[in-house]
Amino acid sequence: MENKRIFLVSGFMLFYLGCMRVPKLEINNIETISKDQNLSNLVKLKFTENNWWEVYGDENLNKLINISLETNKTLQIAFLNIEKSSEIINLSKSQNGPNIDLNGVLERQKISRYASPSRVLNPYRYTDVGQLELGGNYIFDLFGKFKALVKEANYQKDAMILNSKLVELTITTEVSQLYGEYLYLQLVEKNINERRYLLSEIIMMLEEKIKIGTGTIDELLVIQNDLSNLNISLKQNNYERNKIKNNLNLLTGFKATKNIEEILNNNENYSDISLLNKNLNINEVSSEVVEKRPDVQYYLCLIKGQQEHLKSLKADFYPQFSINGRYGFDSVKIGDLFEKSSLSGLIGSGITFPIFHGGAIKSNYKIGGVDLNIFIENYNETLLNAFNNVNNSIIKAKTANEILNLSNQNLNKSTKIYLREKERYDLGSSSKYDYLVAKYNLLTITLAKEESLYNRYLQQINLINALGGYYVGGDYGKK
Repeated sequence: MENKRIFLVSGFMLFYLGCMRVPKLEINNIETISKDQNLSNLVKLKFTENNWWEVYGDENLNKLINISLETNKTLQIAFLNIEKSSEIINLSKSQNGPNIDLNGVLERQKISRYASPSRVLNPYRYTDVGQLELGGNYIFDLFGKFKALVKEANYQKDAMILNSKLVELTITTEVSQLYGEYLYLQLVEKNINERRYLLSEIIMMLEEKIKIGTGTIDELLVIQNDLSNLNISLKQNNYERNKIKNNLNLLTGFKATKNIEEILNNNENYSDISLLNKNLNINEVSSEVVEKRPDVQYYLCLIKGQQEHLKSLKADFYPQFSINGRYGFDSVKIGDLFEKSSLSGLIGSGITFPIFHGGAIKSNYKIGGVDLNIFIENYNETLLNAFNNVNNSIIKAKTANEILNLSNQNLNKSTKIYLREKERYDLGSSSKYDYLVAKYNLLTITLAKEESLYNRYLQQINLINALGGYYVGGDYGKK
């Protein structure tokens, strides 16, 4: 009885010594943005991060984006990372199961004739040893190490999925910007060609005036200089459109060059600019929207994964319990290997105490804590930058819309001036020269309005990118 008590006390003391003291870590706070109290009207907002671009109802844009998503290399890498993370989950789960191996050994040993085993086993000083057995062991996850590793792997997969959404958002907004710019450049080209035609007519009229002494060379030189500048702008416009095509081809890995060319040529007659006319009318959003951005959620998943990693590292401070066993054939004569007399087996338990490598365990645990703080600060920084990005994007989008309204007002006034001048010209009370100048001025104001229209579209796409998708409320945006 006394021996049993001593054994239990000794076992308890050994267990206590094997459980090292876990160092206390200072973990930083995860910041949050206060909820807006004055945005109750935004409760009906619906988040449409998937296929958000369909709200514009432009088939050409849909085709360009679908081609880009199918062929983009960065997105394919993101999907491969998701596939890899799925296998990491399976690998983590396998660590929490029994390990069973089949081992086989065949070897010849040379033994001294004076050694007693040689006289008993093999008088010729050589012996053939054979072994074939199944061995296995199972580690009891008493402190949740393997369970935590599986959870960590799942959070890492979630992070990879969010990363793929971020890549997709970047691709779709970039394609939308490029396509919108291409439409705008088409409008610019049309406007330039119309003004070039008018200036050519004005130049011919001025040349006639100079011949009869009613015109001046200086006036002619100014108009000729304006025409030269328009020719330069036309060359620059052509360059910019070719650059957009190259950028779209780059996004698709140059695997859809013909398709992209056909899609962009669908609107060469400048007939459809409804994409630019679409006003999403996003004026303000709740702070909850910011926290749902893919990059913010990505770092949140990394934080949760690292927290689980710390739990797995913490388990290393405690003893590890296992059960071990083996069963098979073991013989010093190959011919007798599969005889019944060669059968052998054992089963037993094991316990491992982290006594002599405690320093490494503590360092790993502290490093894990530092990594957690790094992820937390990355999250905090990303959250604040996201909130600032959304606020700035909303201001820019609202300002762009206000500028467009002013441009429309200017265009309306210029249109009235042009119509009055045209009416006078038709009645014969005004010269053709004055009529052409009024028409030229109208085209100049029209181009300024189209630039404002494109800028509003561009700022809306930037806002969508800042939000991580498009938000709609009520019946707006429904098809």
